[in-house]
Amino acid sequence: MLNIAEKSLPRGIADAAVVRIERRWIADTLPNWELLQAFCLIYSRLFELCKSLSMLLGDPFPAGVPTPARFESRRHEARVVRYFKFNDRRAHKLGFYNIQTETKTEIPSAFAKEFGERVRGLEGTPFSNLFEDIAAMAQNIFERFGDHKSFLFIVGADNSLIELVGTEFSDQADKYLFWRYVGDLVKSSAAAGLIWVAEAWIREAPLDLCNGMLPIREIPIVGEELDLIGINRSGEKLRRSWRIERPHAKPPILVLNPGEAGGKSVPNFLVPALRALGLTSDFA
Repeated sequence: MLNIAEKSLPRGIADAAVVRIERRWIADTLPNWELLQAFCLIYSRLFELCKSLSMLLGDPFPAGVPTPARFESRRHEARVVRYFKFNDRRAHKLGFYNIQTETKTEIPSAFAKEFGERVRGLEGTPFSNLFEDIAAMAQNIFERFGDHKSFLFIVGADNSLIELVGTEFSDQADKYLFWRYVGDLVKSSAAAGLIWVAEAWIREAPLDLCNGMLPIREIPIVGEELDLIGINRSGEKLRRSWRIERPHAKPPILVLNPGEAGGKSVPNFLVPALRALGLTSDFA
């Protein structure tokens, strides 16, 4: 099947293409929902209800209760979802894992205090305020530590945090798989918005890229940036990006890209999340 499909695709597209194979359970009474996905949505609503009640009563919410993302991961396992990459002909799967560090990491007290002050009180604030707070934290983290890992904030209708997901991509196909997964997670968790923070390469855009003949990984890198993107169910589209400059023998610095203070362009890899939020992607 891969060989047949590859003959019909330009080399640049085939390099990042993936075939997805899965089992699905359906019922006539829920024609628009896969049954396990419907159960995930029910679980997500119950999870948020119990968590909100716990906060209202002033009791700590049990840490051992599986989050909606963990439930979504189990749904993929039950459906035996597998991805076959064109570039290596191997089967891959997605999942969420909790990573325990072997040593205790000491967080500078000043940074911990500032981080805590920003996080407290975000629930119930406008989405744009949440975006600005996370943008300020992202800039602060990069300027203090010299880099920033990729993180996805998935939030509810009151901007309360549903999931905080960190990830790394080994190739372009991984990025597509991750965002397809995020689309499923946004739908099953009834999320209202998300904010993505990550470093990104800046590449040239040769003519061969437009006709799909050149794989993205072969396009020369001409720079790097710290990117912040926010979208929500109301149609708000927010973006902030900084060019990363690395002076010789000095710490890296961030330079705000012109016109990005309130930019509303959204990259195409967000299309699955946009669709899950009930938005169109024609503004990408």
